[in-house]
This record gives sequence, structure tokens and C-alpha cells, in this order.
Amino acid sequence: MSKAAIGKISEEMCEVSQKVHSHALQNLRKQLEILDIPVHQRQMLHESLTKNPFKDLQQKFSSYYQLNKYLQNSPSFKFIEPTELKLGGDKECTFQYISIVDTISTIVQDPVFSPGSPSEDGVLCGVKDGSAYAKNPFILKNSDVLTIEIYSDAVELANPLCASRGKHKIVNV
Repeated sequence: MSKAAIGKISEEMCEVSQKVHSHALQNLRKQLEILDIPVHQRQMLHESLTKNPFKDLQQKFSSYYQLNKYLQNSPSFKFIEPTELKLGGDKECTFQYISIVDTISTIVQDPVFSPGSPSEDGVLCGVKDGSAYAKNPFILKNSDVLTIEIYSDAVELANPLCASRGKHKIVNV
């Protein structure tokens, strides 16, 4: 995408965010009047909320490059760099791979991580709620085991309605 196209999108997003912000302020003003909030308190609230927070974000992330750099360097997002691997064969085909070991390591090291436990209300919400999990001898011996649920789905790039047709299929795991 060209810089001009990104700049135009950026301007349009800024206009939309300004409209959303203005609309939210108008609704807030009406709600404060309905709730019979004193005028001086309404003015204080309105003044503190008149600065559009979207505008600052728009300036900070005015390009995909800036957004990607922020995400890669931010300790909050714990970005794991994908590795490009070549497929065998005649063509120069590659794919992107993100290590599951690195991903699990990053998740487990997060201070807010909790491995979870079976639901207490008996509702099946995950693997840990099933009888096969509860009766598994390995899990009974190792109660602190980390379980992983793996999901895969196929996407047809040329035909979004049916992944079983065509030759441009991608499988995500």
C-alpha cells in the first residue's frame, strides 16, 4: 500500500473517530441533563472529555510500520517473531512458522496466567470438563499438568464460502 493511500485512510479514520467522539459527547451531555447533574459538574466533565483520545492514537500509529514496531517492542504484547521456512520442491515456496514451544513459554511466564480448572457448574466449556479428562490416569497422577487444545481450520483464499474447493487453500493450526 502506498504512503498516499495510507495517509488517506489515516485521514478518513481520524474523521470517523472525530464524529464518534462528538456523538458520544452529545449523548453524555443529554444524559447528564436528564440525571439532573449540576451545571458546574457537567461543564467539568465535558471539559475533561473534550480531548479526542482517538486523535492521539491516530498520530502515534499513522502507518502499519509504526503499529507493527510498537507491537514488536511492547512488553505488554510479548511478540514472537515468525520464522520463514522454505518448502521443498521446484518452486521457491515459503511459509511462516511460530514456534508452539515459544508461544507456550511466553504464555506460562505471564504473571496473570492461570491454567484454569474444570467448571464448577457441570457445563462442558472445555477439555477439562469432560469425563475422559477426569478419568485419565496420567492427569490423575499429575494434577498440575498443562493441557493444550489444538484447533485447525482451512481457508480457501479464492472462494471464501467453501474451503474444500480450489487450489488456494491454507490450513491454520
